[in-house]
Amino acid sequence: MKGLSNLGNTCYLNFILQILFNTPGFREKFKHYMKKSDHPLYPTVRLFFELMECYHQPDTEDKELRQALLRFVQSFHQSYIQFGFGQQDGQEYLMFLIRAIHDSNHRVLYVVPVPKNPALVQQAFESHRVDGSSTTELMLNAKGADPTACYDSVIFNMFCGQYQYQTQCRNPECKYVSNRFDSFKGCELPIGNTDKQTISLYDVLDEFTSVTELEDIPDEFYECDRCKVRTRSLRCCTFWRLPQVLIISLKRLVQHVENGQFRVLKDDRQVQIPDTLDLSKYCSAPGEGTQYRLYATGNHLGAPQGGHYYAQIKDADGNWNIVNDEKIQSGHGPPDHIYMLFYYRI
Repeated sequence: MKGLSNLGNTCYLNFILQILFNTPGFREKFKHYMKKSDHPLYPTVRLFFELMECYHQPDTEDKELRQALLRFVQSFHQSYIQFGFGQQDGQEYLMFLIRAIHDSNHRVLYVVPVPKNPALVQQAFESHRVDGSSTTELMLNAKGADPTACYDSVIFNMFCGQYQYQTQCRNPECKYVSNRFDSFKGCELPIGNTDKQTISLYDVLDEFTSVTELEDIPDEFYECDRCKVRTRSLRCCTFWRLPQVLIISLKRLVQHVENGQFRVLKDDRQVQIPDTLDLSKYCSAPGEGTQYRLYATGNHLGAPQGGHYYAQIKDADGNWNIVNDEKIQSGHGPPDHIYMLFYYRI
């Protein structure tokens, strides 16, 4: 585990890189998928790979690691102008980074759906194939007996999960339940539970997966797939497919109206984070591994418009370390700083 130089206001990307570089199995799988590509983002992702290798070499000097970091940050900044040497949101940066890795280093697989699969399983499979593995490119059409194309990568393999949304029509003559599937590479959870000063992650998950009534505006009522009637329908969200690495972002920023003006405030309440997480209660597909162990957190100190990011990462001996740019020390930061959670399936 190594510190990374702050190149100005780059703490938002340092903590993300440090967590990715210490994600179990990520480096090995990245090597497995890494190949030369003519994708415009390939040179940047190549610099990411070189930085990760430099980070893991025991004899790397600080100057060499800093130069590798600078080359990567400059290259990424050329492709995504917003992510440079100014303060940015760490969670947003992570989503852009893993998309760049996926787009520039994927393999095209052709999967023939099994006709005997139940309709719901087949619907989930097709949605995950198209939405979960799609890139900025068009899906390729394969030759042969109607196979389907799927983009496989280290990102799709390790970080991609899937939600199931079930919506029930409130028309008393119908009550049809429709299903929709959405793929995710990071799970954003509103903290909610505004009456509690201290809440648990399970409280947050309970609220996220609870049955809710959709929009109360008639023009935005849900139109039933079967009867075509618009009603105040009921909806719930559960996990259909779980990833090997589960990334959870706690949505601590909330909009507040004061004197007719919108303000963005930060919810600093303490969220109790379990070291071992069991998602079985929140899954709709049987047979999935649902046990996770926390190995890192992304922390934020300060106001919504600025502040400072740092990481907490568990080392190979199971000890927690505060990884704050160049500085590494044993222990934990304050729990109200935590806003990103990184779990590994066990």
